[in-house]
Amino acid sequence: EDAGYVVPGVRVIDVEVDQGPGLTSRMLTMQLDYSQIDSKFYYGGYKSKRTGALYHHATTQTPKAPRFAGMEPKLERTTQTVKIKTCTQQTMREAATQMERPGVLLDTTYDTIKVPGRYQTSEERLAIVTAATRTIQR
Repeated sequence: EDAGYVVPGVRVIDVEVDQGPGLTSRMLTMQLDYSQIDSKFYYGGYKSKRTGALYHHATTQTPKAPRFAGMEPKLERTTQTVKIKTCTQQTMREAATQMERPGVLLDTTYDTIKVPGRYQTSEERLAIVTAATRTIQR
């Protein structure tokens, strides 16, 4: 291989390993492969006005522990079933009318007087609906 060639994403470093008290240290050559590492998210940071150095907020490589680690799973049918109670409510609906009295002047310009029509029995109503239905179906 060519000694000047550098593999993209691979970095070679020399590490001095201490063997312990009274023993000589050993030099190891390590190859670090950065091609599979995802870039970390930028969480902000600050810049020193005096030195101009950039300081970034830190992230960790350790994945978060599962939210319910060590707890029993709650995926049973009994925990997914909900008892429903149906209840209806009659809400209050307020209405009011204003009556004329001494000291109160009401504007009656747009008032109309409604007169009830002739009473219609259920048989008469059925005859009208039947005739209209036959007209539509022709």
